[in-house]
Amino acid sequence: MEKAFDYLARIGDAALSAPEPPSHYFFMSHKRENYKLFPILYPMERFVVLFGELSAFRDDMYIATWKAHGVEGHTWEVLDRLSQNDALTFDELHEKTSGRGVTRDFHAADVQELARRGWADDASGKIQITGTGKQVRAEVEAETERLFFAPWSCLSESELEELASLASQLRDGLKGI
Repeated sequence: MEKAFDYLARIGDAALSAPEPPSHYFFMSHKRENYKLFPILYPMERFVVLFGELSAFRDDMYIATWKAHGVEGHTWEVLDRLSQNDALTFDELHEKTSGRGVTRDFHAADVQELARRGWADDASGKIQITGTGKQVRAEVEAETERLFFAPWSCLSESELEELASLASQLRDGLKGI
């Protein structure tokens, strides 16, 4: 476990020093600072910390990537939800995206913004993502993955293979608990 955790720590350190995108690391740096407040007493706590940092780094990369398109988070969430469904009425869309407390008025403006950009179509009474919207979302996902995995290059090919093997062993061991 310690070897796997050391690899994850190296990836986390490389992530924090990655050169792009320029304005990132909000969640990861805050997680790292918060985790410093508490001692790590057990090995699995270290895993939770390291995994939490890398998860936050991925969130940072995702936010930086879709924000480059100049949209608000709730607008991107609407597009994301549309990508997961064929077509939704406005009421269905609002119900599926209202968990963060965004109002109907904001969601109506989100749909209008997405339609203005050509990313969604609401002409049929149901709202659906367009081909252009699917393409933009796919590009954001691909760029997020590129940015997220770039720091992993701090490990050699053999270290990456060892990390994969150790992660599989950890997973299998946890299944037995």
